[in-house]
Amino acid sequence: MPAQPAGPNEAVAAEVAQGPALKATERPHPLTPLIRGWVLLVAGVVAVGQDLLPGRRSPDAPSVPWWWFLVAIGGVAFLAGLASILTWWFTRFVIDDEEFRVESGFVNRSSKRIGFSRIQSVDVVQPLAARIFGLCELRIEAGAGDSGVVLRYLTRDKAYRFRDYLLSRAHGHTTTVAESGARPQASVFEDLSSADRVLVRISPQQLLIGLLTSFEFFISVILLVVAGVIAWRLGAGIAAMAAVLPFAMGVVGLVSRRVLTQFNYTLAETGGAQRPAPGAIVGSAAESPASVEPTGLRITRGLTNLTSQSVPLDRIQGVRIRQSWLWRRLKLHRVDIEVLGYASSGDDNQKQSSSMLFPVATTEQVRIAMAYLLPGVQDEFIPLHPVDPKAKWLRPLSFRTLRWGADERVIVSEGGLLVFVRDTVPHAKTQSVRVSQGPLQRRLGLATVHVDTTPGPVDFVIPHLPVAEARNILDNQLPAAAHARQLAADARLEQQWFVRPSHPPAQTMDRLES
Repeated sequence: MPAQPAGPNEAVAAEVAQGPALKATERPHPLTPLIRGWVLLVAGVVAVGQDLLPGRRSPDAPSVPWWWFLVAIGGVAFLAGLASILTWWFTRFVIDDEEFRVESGFVNRSSKRIGFSRIQSVDVVQPLAARIFGLCELRIEAGAGDSGVVLRYLTRDKAYRFRDYLLSRAHGHTTTVAESGARPQASVFEDLSSADRVLVRISPQQLLIGLLTSFEFFISVILLVVAGVIAWRLGAGIAAMAAVLPFAMGVVGLVSRRVLTQFNYTLAETGGAQRPAPGAIVGSAAESPASVEPTGLRITRGLTNLTSQSVPLDRIQGVRIRQSWLWRRLKLHRVDIEVLGYASSGDDNQKQSSSMLFPVATTEQVRIAMAYLLPGVQDEFIPLHPVDPKAKWLRPLSFRTLRWGADERVIVSEGGLLVFVRDTVPHAKTQSVRVSQGPLQRRLGLATVHVDTTPGPVDFVIPHLPVAEARNILDNQLPAAAHARQLAADARLEQQWFVRPSHPPAQTMDRLES
């Protein structure tokens, strides 16, 4: 008797019994063990080879055959290579249209899945060894308290494609990995594609001027000179100058680090997913060409190690602009930003993410960046109020520089003598407000207002205000924050009205048609 075809219920039951189809995972690039292991190998060779240098071995030390060092170096190379191979073999990841998941560990296996909405930043780092082979690190920062994920190493094209895709999904755009791969790809020497628009490019001359006139360089040179004079006066001529070598190496390291890690510092506007141009009728034959919606700023820097950092605009919590007394004469600034999820403000390539926007910038360059960091905010034209004159008893030299102001969008505070600091915090990013008083402030009738945001370089403080004025700011700041969030929500709603997404939800379509 011929077999009867299975009914619909039997087919569904068979499909459920088999379970969902397993997704195909992929490993990092096969050259990953070589790149990760060579650093350990070099460190082992240096540690073992130091004993071979003349004068390093004690005369009483037992002689060791030369082949012993070859065995030791071979053992270090074998262990480093084995650890790198095991790490690479047991690391798998999935980045598709449905999920982002990373599996790792050969002793303790772990599987980590990160929702697209929790992704805060995606950076691409190209160390020198990986850059030679055209490979990159992909660093994904997730929510606060999450350690994030680092994928070592991927091909340059794949890292750029995944970066663009994850950032688009993090900003709520409906796109696919294939669509991200079809966008204009970045160049080899700088991570900028034809879809990115360069806003500011800092020249090497500007970097050097900023370094040579910075407090950090001045202090390093002064320590070097003092150590040299002391060593020459107390030592035995040239031999005593060996004590100065660490200070000299520190100065050389400072200069080389700034030149290597901040070379070709570029700030660009980067686009996210494509969207229809304003006024387009989706699905019609006369649909307007798609435009690219800006989703953030992209910072690229580095000579030997190329680092590409994407700064999401909607997660910027505050801006700090600093000037030393000499930089004020040269009209130079350093700009740091407070980004949700960034715990530190380091400026080297070893940090997961840097909170530094500009190591050194002119006034015009700062204005260009502020127009993108805080769109629609004219913080330079906000009227500023001085602090109470009684503050001269607490800050006799700098009390005249302390000022603050606010409008319906942001609150501003500035001041400082040797280093002038200006902090700007959007009302909508306020998390809490508090007032503090020290014993001297209580006696003078003064108080300090703190506006708290996420941890970062911006520590917003308005010091030495009259108690009544401080209390007034305390009472009005949270309502101002609620009002600013409502304005932002209305702006997003207006954008939904005039710019239709590719697949508008039913409620949005009904509202537009009505």
